[in-house]
Parts: sequence; C-alpha cells; structure tokens
Amino acid sequence: MELQEYSNLLHRVKNLEHRLCKNFEVATGFSLTRYEMMMFLKEHNSCLQVDIQNYLQINQAAITRHLKLLEKEGLVNRVRNSENNREIFVSLTDFAKEKLAKCQLSSKEHGRCVNLSLNKEDLLELEEALEKIEKEL
Repeated sequence: MELQEYSNLLHRVKNLEHRLCKNFEVATGFSLTRYEMMMFLKEHNSCLQVDIQNYLQINQAAITRHLKLLEKEGLVNRVRNSENNREIFVSLTDFAKEKLAKCQLSSKEHGRCVNLSLNKEDLLELEEALEKIEKEL
C-alpha cells in the first residue's frame, strides 16, 4: 500500500470513529468514554479513580473532568480515601445503574446497537481485524 493510500485510509477511519461516537452518544445519551467508565464501574463496583484512568488509557485531567461531570449528573459518587488523601474511590449511583439498564434494554429492543445494520458476523470480522492491528502496534 502506498503512503498516500494508507494516509487516506487512516483519515477515513478517523472520520468514521468520530461519526460512530456521535451516533453512540445520540443513541445512548452517553459519550463513549463516559459509558465505558460506567460499565467499568458496574463490573468492579467501587474502585480507585486511577484504575479507571489506566483502563481507559487517558490522562489524569481527562478522567477528573469526566468524573466531575458524571458526579454532577448524579451518576457517580467520588470519595477521598481517609487514609491516603491522593486516592479517590469512585462508584456508580443507583440512578446510573437504572439509566444503564434502560440503555441496555433499549438496545436489545431495537435489535441492533447504534442504528448500524451490521450483523454479528460483520462485527466479529471487524473485531478480528482490530485485534490484528492492535497486536502489530
């Protein structure tokens, strides 16, 4: 593949990612990053802010900004560790659990995620291609 072809492909992927994230946000009511944060918290109950940061591979300022917004919306609780003031424990609120459950139910009722007409086989092929790329980077 020529460099320009590769560049064009990367540009298309970048634009597609942006559009997919917008569609996801419209369909779910959550940005992709905040949804991933809440799903991580749902799986781990309460955890340290740094654990979420490491999972999402984002910087400290970004994780703090996202969590402050989620806290303001009543979706997470943040509590400083009384034994180590640098650590912040984060957990989902019941309100967040309800919103996530409604989001999951809505997705199942419509039979597909984020209004894409991709079937399971298409998604599996995409996942395999992404895994191959990740291994090579």
